Amino acid sequence: MVVEKPKMAGSRSFVALVFTLLGASFLVLPIMLAREFAAYDWFGIAFFHSYLFVFYPVFGVLALFAFFTPASIFTHFYWTHVRYGRVRFMLGFVTAILFALVISNVLVKKPPRAVWEVSPQIHQIDAGNPPDCALDRKPCSRAPMLDTMFAVREASRNRLGLTGLVRECRPDNLLETSESQRAARYCFPARAKRDATTCCRAQASLQSTVDRYARETRSRSQTGRIHDWLLPFKTFFVIVTIVIGLMLIFWRPQVTKLYQPLIPQMERGVLIGGIAMLFWPFMEYGYVQSSGAMYGQWGIASKWKVSLISIPWAMLLLFYFTRRFGHRGENLARMAGTVISGVALLRYEDLMNIAVRSSGSGAGLPELMVMLALFGVGLAVLLWPRKNDALPNAMIDENADLSVLKDGRKGPAWPWQRGRE
Repeated sequence: MVVEKPKMAGSRSFVALVFTLLGASFLVLPIMLAREFAAYDWFGIAFFHSYLFVFYPVFGVLALFAFFTPASIFTHFYWTHVRYGRVRFMLGFVTAILFALVISNVLVKKPPRAVWEVSPQIHQIDAGNPPDCALDRKPCSRAPMLDTMFAVREASRNRLGLTGLVRECRPDNLLETSESQRAARYCFPARAKRDATTCCRAQASLQSTVDRYARETRSRSQTGRIHDWLLPFKTFFVIVTIVIGLMLIFWRPQVTKLYQPLIPQMERGVLIGGIAMLFWPFMEYGYVQSSGAMYGQWGIASKWKVSLISIPWAMLLLFYFTRRFGHRGENLARMAGTVISGVALLRYEDLMNIAVRSSGSGAGLPELMVMLALFGVGLAVLLWPRKNDALPNAMIDENADLSVLKDGRKGPAWPWQRGRE
């Protein structure tokens, strides 16, 4: 069966407008950081929080290019083929916006806050406690905020990860004190070697100081205020990528049959976009460890949350693309996915060490150049014209159930059209 290439000018225009707004929001925040913190090492601040300042301008923009065709196809699919699709599309679009607003409102108030949320004027007068302890090379109850962050960055650049320097600040009181808790290890907020209990006090003091300044309107940075306004755009972007993944699973037979000429291009987009999105949890792995070395580890949730975010994308990539190889390939993919998921969960510390050095607080200009090179390769794969871009017949389900769509139903597609038939 040969299907003509559908005309989707309206859908493409709508998606282009939305994605352009998202892309612009990704670029504003790092530009604002560079402008406001020009007197400091703003590049180091950006890499310390690479999941926010590096991922979105590089891999987030690449994901927007990659998901443009899939998003346009599903927009056109709902607007044209699905029963009551226009109503369902609009309700889903509004719901995604509301979810983004609610989730963002929770995230902006959640500690620990970041040092870039505190204005440079406060950092200029912040001398730590006791004052100038870092300059006098004396132990600190709490070192200056920016100095502590830069000390963590310097350590992460000279070693593979920060394992051992992240202190457990809420140990199990029903168990004996471990040797690692009693050991005197370097504590960044104290600028000296301390046991876990003493270091956690300094880390708690540092976190409370940053949180206090970040909450106050007068001491909040302009970058922090812009971040509050732009966070819903980033949250909406993540929601859209998840929805596209779910739509690929739910509507795959119908979309493959109706949009046959565009499926290879769509699949390239999903593949490149899915790989690009995997850098987000990987960079957050690095931030979780760097933040733990700076503020202490006050719970176990941070160990697992990033793995639970990254696993669904890895499984989608495996299951969606390995169907080309038949049932045997799918079974192998399931086995590989299970193994990979287990490694991501059980060997999270090793992944964090690699993430810190390669894309987190330990990264620098060489790592950024590699990321930009990956961006260029991904963009070239997406935009380079393909001569042999035909969809394999084995992938087309001729028995796809189109009766679930409004075009496959006898009678009018909309209730208010029944009187015209």
